[in-house]
Amino acid sequence: MKPSRLACAFLWTLASLTLLAAFVALDWYPTVKELGRLRRERSDLEGKIKNYDITASGFVFPDGEEEKHFITSRGYFVQELPWMENDATWLRCWTESLRRQAEKDSLAVALLLFPAVPGGEMEPAVRLTGQGPAPDWLAAEMPGIRKSLNAVSPGCFPWRSLFPEPGSTLELLASRPLAVALTAPLPALLNFVNHNSWSMRLEIVRLRLEPGPGLSRAWLVCRSSYHVRAPSPWSVPLEPEGAGGGLLVDPDSPLLWQRVDPGIAYRVGKIELPPAAGAAARR
Repeated sequence: MKPSRLACAFLWTLASLTLLAAFVALDWYPTVKELGRLRRERSDLEGKIKNYDITASGFVFPDGEEEKHFITSRGYFVQELPWMENDATWLRCWTESLRRQAEKDSLAVALLLFPAVPGGEMEPAVRLTGQGPAPDWLAAEMPGIRKSLNAVSPGCFPWRSLFPEPGSTLELLASRPLAVALTAPLPALLNFVNHNSWSMRLEIVRLRLEPGPGLSRAWLVCRSSYHVRAPSPWSVPLEPEGAGGGLLVDPDSPLLWQRVDPGIAYRVGKIELPPAAGAAARR
């Protein structure tokens, strides 16, 4: 065989092998790599499903004794709600209580705001301490305050399944929202927020806090639940006893704030850690 023909055969073979290697690298390798990734995902999902099955098999619904404790706790909760003759009594009671608490916690400024009727106009603000928050700041925050107050209407009362249908008009359950805008040093401000939920039995629904180097500003929207003897626009439409039957989910439960592994929804790419400083120095 002539050297030229031998060289041509060699070059043709080399070119063929190069094309074959390029085809493998560009077509087969990504497919094999993708299949490997899918197998790992399937393995992970199978492991998660197995763990979920084990967890689900260990879940036990409340038995009779636990139901008895739930009923007893529900009775205590209902008894703890204050009784008011009418909405005017509620207003006087909470205005004085909030004013005393604001003075006790040494708030520089505290202003009480609340709507007149569900979804309606606001009542005139009641000054608890000081001259009131800065007008420009309060005007900028009013849309958020109004939106939060509307979200705490009696129709959105989340605990209605705890209460049986009232037997008479003397047992009306009312739920009224209120907001407090305040300015104070941060420790005093946080003390007031804690006292609202602990001592004054107000359910805090929304809190907006703006820390500052000296004085901090905040507003909080609370839900006040109470029994009222007179007809009230804030009465909660209750369900007949046993009509709900569903699970009651607490949106503020610490369990709901735990981080969830997102791997079941999409694959999280792994990030390689940089080499250790000692190993890099030895190299």
